[in-house]
Amino acid sequence: LLSNPPPPLAVLGELWRMTRPACIPGGLALTFFGATIATGSVHCFREPLVWMVAAFSALTGAGSMVFNDYFDFRAGVDALKSKPLTDGTVHPEQALLAASTFYLTIFFFAALLEDPWLRLIVSSSILTTFLYTPLLKGIPMIKNVVVAFIISQAIVVGGLAANLANLHRLILPTIFVFSTIMWQEISMDITDADGDAKAGIKTLPVALGNPAAMGIAITFLLLAGATPFIPLAFGPSTTIGSLFSLPVAVLLPAAQAILIYGSLSAWRSSFDRKAMDKVLDRCFPVLAVALTILACFGV
Repeated sequence: LLSNPPPPLAVLGELWRMTRPACIPGGLALTFFGATIATGSVHCFREPLVWMVAAFSALTGAGSMVFNDYFDFRAGVDALKSKPLTDGTVHPEQALLAASTFYLTIFFFAALLEDPWLRLIVSSSILTTFLYTPLLKGIPMIKNVVVAFIISQAIVVGGLAANLANLHRLILPTIFVFSTIMWQEISMDITDADGDAKAGIKTLPVALGNPAAMGIAITFLLLAGATPFIPLAFGPSTTIGSLFSLPVAVLLPAAQAILIYGSLSAWRSSFDRKAMDKVLDRCFPVLAVALTILACFGV
């Protein structure tokens, strides 16, 4: 039993803050983009299954945020930060209960999904986020790959929910989102490198240094920018080769150049916090523009 628990309404408000509500629209949008790209039409929004898996993506992200804060609190990583757990406005057991409720709710409804691939991806995403903070977060690069996988799978489940016949259309968007999120996660680790080093967390910047980590991050941006040209390696007569689109090949690298330029500027500033935050703030707008390009001009 909790001793002297905070008022229930106040706790709910703080738990809502811990879910990072600003990130929820992004999780929903990725699923809807996947459905739109797979079907080539906005009529997919009429499908209840699309809305269901979009809710799964949003709830998975929300639960992982609360779960992450709980383990960071237990490890003492957030000791000097003002957060609900460190401020005492949410009890650790309340945070753990809330995160577990998110996960169990998704598991329950995921079991009702008829398509086995959709059920597998949703379930594996939940399991991965559950294991991320206590087991995977401390492994350099692996932690970044896990986060990028969890976020990019929202594109896949959206497409699976809307149209099983055109899943090949999701190949390029998924690679693009995965690569861009890899850049974002490594860049965020760079901004937190000093605190992570003091807490004993072995991120890529802590292990290799900020310049090497940024070099790897920019490499992922270059991969994302080169995504439209992947079909050329397979030939026009193949399923993947047929995905080549000249408008996408022109516009997607142009959008990605914004992040590459911002990353190089932050590097020149010796990774100044304001410069890093400035380029990181551009990530989701660039993703939104890029996915709109793929939805409008992709084959």
